[in-house]
Amino acid sequence: MEEFIDSDHTVSETFDLLIDIELKDTTWMIKKLEALIREDPNYFDPYVYLHNLYLEHKNYIECEKIILQGFKRALKLILNNDKQWPARLKWTFIENRHIIRLLETVGIWFWRKKECEKALKLFRKLLKSNPEDNIGARYYILALRMHVDYDNFNECLDRGGFFDSEIDEWFNKDYKKFPDEFEWWIKKIENMK
Repeated sequence: MEEFIDSDHTVSETFDLLIDIELKDTTWMIKKLEALIREDPNYFDPYVYLHNLYLEHKNYIECEKIILQGFKRALKLILNNDKQWPARLKWTFIENRHIIRLLETVGIWFWRKKECEKALKLFRKLLKSNPEDNIGARYYILALRMHVDYDNFNECLDRGGFFDSEIDEWFNKDYKKFPDEFEWWIKKIENMK
């Protein structure tokens, strides 16, 4: 499969309005998110938001259940009949962002659970299909290859929901230790300039 571009999802507008509401009652929000999933099970932002709510409340069983449910549906959507990952799943297409956010969240979930090979496999596919790497899969891959625990990675490099130049300095210093992982990517980025 060459390139995957998802279609528009009408529930995305409802979701955007919903998450702007200041949370006072998570039970109400959970019901609303579950309703959005029932209305359009192939729109994945509600899965991610619900996963994060469960994670915040340390409800790890529901947290895992909802994110893996979304993951199965996302794979069913993007894989071809031969179960092959799309060659390109680009962030530049707004229609794909909810899928990429879900896949990133699943990879981080695997990492948190110490299922590092599963996380690496997923982040590699995300980087390969979107070399511009809008989500920072290369950082995750390097951290996993260096055996950095997710919580340590996040604590050291996360700056309130985003990464600053410090993460690039760290990446540029250490990625050369893994040419098998990043050589192709460096060449691809140079060719894109």
